Amino acid sequence: MTDLDPQARSPLEAMQAAGLPPLFTLPVADARRARRRQLVAGPPRVEMVKVEDDLVPGQLAGIPLRWYRPSPQGELPVTVYFHDGGRALDDPGTHDHLCRRLASRPQAIVVSVACQRGSDAAPFLRKL
Repeated sequence: MTDLDPQARSPLEAMQAAGLPPLFTLPVADARRARRRQLVAGPPRVEMVKVEDDLVPGQLAGIPLRWYRPSPQGELPVTVYFHDGGRALDDPGTHDHLCRRLASRPQAIVVSVACQRGSDAAPFLRKL
């Protein structure tokens, strides 16, 4: 673990200190719950003027988006955030705190794009 960036190493060390098992050793549903608990802990949630879930049509399924608007002022820059999460664990809810902070600091609209998780995409992947 010594080759990891300190920011990447910190949550892993916190999990070890708390006696939590590595996420990859857990069943997917348990790992998703544990990951959500990891990511939502922290500073108080930043309030937004508007948070809106949306769905963009796609070839196999819709692509979920979550829009964060920090202020009512008209034109704001837009930041697009792709959470990924190893395509197994994360979703827009796990990164809600981060997207709110991203929107509040430079005063930008943030669009959080949900990547389809591998286990959720399995029926589609079998058809390819």
